[in-house]
Amino acid sequence: MINCFRNGCLDLYIEYNNYIRSLSVKRKDSDHYGTDVINLIKQNVEKINFVIKLLLRKMLTYSSVNLQSNPSHELPYKSEEIYEILELDSYTREIFSFDHDASSKYNLEIDTPPVVKRVIVILFGISLFFENLSLFKYNREVTAADRLNNKNSLMRFFSYSKEKVLSFSEICAEDNITLERCAKKYLLEKFILPIVKEKYFDPILITSGSIDTKLNSYHEYIEKRKTLEIFLKELKLDLFEENQNSFSHYLNSLSAIKEIIIENFFSNFENFLFFNLNSLKRYLAKIKDFRKLFSSDNQLRNELIYILHSNFSEIINEISYHNFNSIKEKSRLLKIIDKNISLIINTIQDFFMDDFYLIKLSGQDSTGNISHLNNFKLQLLDLENEKGIIIEFMRNIYESQGLKKYWEKSLTSSKKEEWKNFLSVTYD
Repeated sequence: MINCFRNGCLDLYIEYNNYIRSLSVKRKDSDHYGTDVINLIKQNVEKINFVIKLLLRKMLTYSSVNLQSNPSHELPYKSEEIYEILELDSYTREIFSFDHDASSKYNLEIDTPPVVKRVIVILFGISLFFENLSLFKYNREVTAADRLNNKNSLMRFFSYSKEKVLSFSEICAEDNITLERCAKKYLLEKFILPIVKEKYFDPILITSGSIDTKLNSYHEYIEKRKTLEIFLKELKLDLFEENQNSFSHYLNSLSAIKEIIIENFFSNFENFLFFNLNSLKRYLAKIKDFRKLFSSDNQLRNELIYILHSNFSEIINEISYHNFNSIKEKSRLLKIIDKNISLIINTIQDFFMDDFYLIKLSGQDSTGNISHLNNFKLQLLDLENEKGIIIEFMRNIYESQGLKKYWEKSLTSSKKEEWKNFLSVTYD
């Protein structure tokens, strides 16, 4: 048996193993020796079989076995033979329980076709690879090194899975599309969805509440989101495919993944807005001479407008990437944006309130400067003409979510009163 395995003759290995198992031991008082020999052979064969199973599992885990129908690699073991040795019948039934159509097409109680065995062995190898990953298996507080190890392990799993799953189309061909779909559905529901739910978007280790740390958290979310979407696309499972009928069999799993992505977007998006707000604060803090903001040279005013415009463009780009389907999600988004705009306006207002005294101390006539200030405010918010960088930004946000009418209603309510206050404040 050992030589059969060494030489790649698994068909002979299986034949010999089945023969030894079939031997019936009926002990007779007159045949002690023969009975003892058969028992000894059976015991040794079981030990050999146990070791061979371990070796095959290791080979599958580390992708050492060629699983195509006509193997030509260094270890030419056919997946049908591996299937028999590892006794994967119960594992097969578990996989087929994820897809009723596949269960109906392949009557596994009668016979398991070779093509099914090849796909099952691939999935079994993926499950072994997954089991060997160290994904937060710690009985202590998780460190930054642990999180990096977790991230690297997930990337290895994606790479391994992609390599294996891409062979499904070749193995299954057109007459076994149901089998390919069943395998992908199992992979999605058994591994990918649980990973995304429990481990994938685990935030970076935050040792302080610094601005840069918050931004890093958002950037890491973006990186992970893109990696996940690319991985699924490579498996021909597009999260944002408009024709949902193409993915009707995966719809529940893909919808659940999209919901998790959006939930993590909201939790990280506030960090992104926090960073943008503080970039504005840092710029205002660097203005050493407030009077230059209202001089004939309007460079500082233009720079401030440019910073706001850049921040708003980044926000719109991030929002447009996601498809918010429900009113609940859209409402949540608008509340976050409204809050951020109020903070921006208050920040600018506080800056004016704190520093306008410099003009008065200089002995200058403040009338012209107040006029410059009001003109600058109108560049931000011109309610009468419904213009200004902030109004245009908010209008774009509402319209991008299909809420143009809601924007018109919102503009005439409490928001309009808040903005009127900003425009009417005097600095006497």
